[in-house]
Amino acid sequence: MRSFPGVNPPPREWFVRALVGVVVAASLLPCRGAGARAFDALAVFAIASLFFLQGARLSRDAVAAGMKNWRLHLGITSTTFVLFPLLIMPSPLEASGAPLCCSPVDPEDDERDQVPTIRAICRT
Repeated sequence: MRSFPGVNPPPREWFVRALVGVVVAASLLPCRGAGARAFDALAVFAIASLFFLQGARLSRDAVAAGMKNWRLHLGITSTTFVLFPLLIMPSPLEASGAPLCCSPVDPEDDERDQVPTIRAICRT
């Protein structure tokens, strides 16, 4: 890798190489069945542990300073709950009924008339 004056190349850490290796291994050897459920639980535990341990290292002053950054929180919240739904859903009616319409109940199946609300929203 060619280096530029005054610019240090990123450190070659083992974690990045291990992460790429895991992604390649998972692509070549996908996990199925009971093993998939076990690895899913393990992945959830590992990710939760990473977030917890990273947050546990923060000082109280750093946490308080982060909470005071209201512009950042407002931007992230509005992007998540306003911008993304507007980009994905073509109309407000579909945006409000999308979680119901994504359910596995078939609105055209009269034998399984389980949730009339889903039928009404999906037909509009």
